[in-house]
Amino acid sequence: MLGLAAPANSQGKSKPHERPLKGSFYAQVVEEYPTTELMSIIGNATHFGNVNGSEMTLVRPTPPPPLVATFVGTLMAANGDCAYFYGISNMVITKPDPSGQHAGTMTGKIYFDNGTGRFKNCTGEADMAGIFDMKASCAKYDINGTITY
Repeated sequence: MLGLAAPANSQGKSKPHERPLKGSFYAQVVEEYPTTELMSIIGNATHFGNVNGSEMTLVRPTPPPPLVATFVGTLMAANGDCAYFYGISNMVITKPDPSGQHAGTMTGKIYFDNGTGRFKNCTGEADMAGIFDMKASCAKYDINGTITY
């Protein structure tokens, strides 16, 4: 008996295409190091569903302003597929604190580069805007952009 394998395109695999991406997230510091912070991320985004078990490492910005933070991380979809990202955030202090535990706004860019499952070889970018609170060790932000997978 002779068997033939169907090409991937006929098995539901299509060529990657660009998709709109929107999401809202909450990031909480879970571990602190001298120059970085490990943050846990939860939220919801198109193509990801409920995001949980995601994390990023943030390189702490150093005063004086302007404060610029860089970060790398993994965004895990509800089904366990992951997209890897990196980015940069400009932070503006709107509530100065004498102890250095400031709060303020942040804007920046997130870039997607590879992943697992359906996000394998993904690419994309999104604008990011939100707030941060150093005293509470957290940030809330929204993203709006595209992801190709």
